Amino acid sequence: MKKLLVLVLFSAGAYLAYGMTVFSGGKVDAFLDTLEEDVNKGRTEAACDRLGEDLKFTFVDTTGRQTKQMSGGKDELCRHFKDIANFYANAAVADNHFKSDRKIRLDWLHFNTAKFSYDEHHEITYYPAQNTMRAVSHETLTAVKAGDSYRLTGYDVEAKLE
Repeated sequence: MKKLLVLVLFSAGAYLAYGMTVFSGGKVDAFLDTLEEDVNKGRTEAACDRLGEDLKFTFVDTTGRQTKQMSGGKDELCRHFKDIANFYANAAVADNHFKSDRKIRLDWLHFNTAKFSYDEHHEITYYPAQNTMRAVSHETLTAVKAGDSYRLTGYDVEAKLE
């Protein structure tokens, strides 16, 4: 009985150590930064390659006069990435942003899966009028370890004015 208990405790410890290594804060931050940079620089195909075929997403945006909601799968999110890339290519804006309240939770049933959640604060300035908007979005992403990186299988965003 003691051997079984030791084996269970050792397995749980090894599982936790594996998950903490695979989904370390630095690796997750690098993944998210690369994904965001790919979209903003117009490399939407590279961004879409980071999405799982079974991805499900929901966006709820209350930063404007009307609430905007979007949901769908990989194809719809890729189209949205292209819209964002076109906006940044054609608009005169500066988007200063940072992430806060980062959390990484391992999925206890699937050792190659984790949820990342964080708040992203934006200060967007539109030129030449220099109008500024401050917004915050709470984002929750579900990712699966895939080779040297991750594949997103879930992406939920709630954005509002700050």
